[in-house]
Amino acid sequence: MDFQDREAKEGLRWSWSAFPSSRLEAARMVVPLGCLYTPLKPINGLPLLTYEPIRCKMCTAILNPYCQVDFRSKLWVCPFCFTRNTFPPHYADISENNLPAELYTEYTTVEYKIASLAAPGPGASAQAPRAEMAPPPVFVFVVDTCVPTEEEMDSLRDSLLMSFNLLPENSQVAFITFGTTVQVHEVGSSDISKSYCFRGSKEVTTQQLVEFLSHPTQANTSKQQAAGAAPMLPDARRFVGALGDIEFTLTGLVEELQADPWPIASDRRPLRATGA
Repeated sequence: MDFQDREAKEGLRWSWSAFPSSRLEAARMVVPLGCLYTPLKPINGLPLLTYEPIRCKMCTAILNPYCQVDFRSKLWVCPFCFTRNTFPPHYADISENNLPAELYTEYTTVEYKIASLAAPGPGASAQAPRAEMAPPPVFVFVVDTCVPTEEEMDSLRDSLLMSFNLLPENSQVAFITFGTTVQVHEVGSSDISKSYCFRGSKEVTTQQLVEFLSHPTQANTSKQQAAGAAPMLPDARRFVGALGDIEFTLTGLVEELQADPWPIASDRRPLRATGA
């Protein structure tokens, strides 16, 4: 299949047409490996599997046609972290002529139905544990504000507002903008617009990010440091909210969205915080 046909079929576009086969190849890549994904893209004839997916024990990637499979030893190798995984007991009968659906070469995109009433995997007993109801989808909008003209900024605002209307009603949404700086916006309160700004030229560790977003009082911070306790985690409801509850806040953020104000020379690229 031509790569353009695959893009149209699955809603994926990669920066490379081949996946690195080793960590050394990945380190030598001049352009980082990246992917543009169209969420909730309608796919004609999408296979629906009514059992739980098989996950890698190391990185939790899901069994797929690109995995190396040893049918004799009942092992499969994760293409992301190269971990060797064993198949569960109810996959004991698989062979080159008896493949589960997720290993079919034409089933590169499948959908799993893993609600509480979903059936166990092929060949599994009725007593096998069943998954709980799947959580709602979470969408994090990361918006590039290095837009050269006001016309393009208007188009960006219109596209964002349109995309909000296309999301499922139970979606959880977060909003981040970046230009010369990175701004993490609070969406849990509609009283006042509030965001946390980070320098794009400075790398922030996970622990520092947790401390900044938690904004604990100095007294609480001193007590935690004295007791050797872990830092307080930020309240996720301040940054991620149900679309129906925060749609007014999101609309206000988009309508007030401005292009990155940092001046740049005519022969230079914008100072995007892509490395932060």
